[in-house]
Amino acid sequence: MQHVQVVHNSSTPYWCVECNMAFSNGNELREHARRYHTYKK
Repeated sequence: MQHVQVVHNSSTPYWCVECNMAFSNGNELREHARRYHTYKK
């Protein structure tokens, strides 16, 4: 069984799975999500 395993590094705990990008803090990840993954209801 094949899995796509994301390696979490202690220096980059926040990960955007869709973009395969790591962020060093939650604010960067939130800003990225706001900019690139805004889903309007």
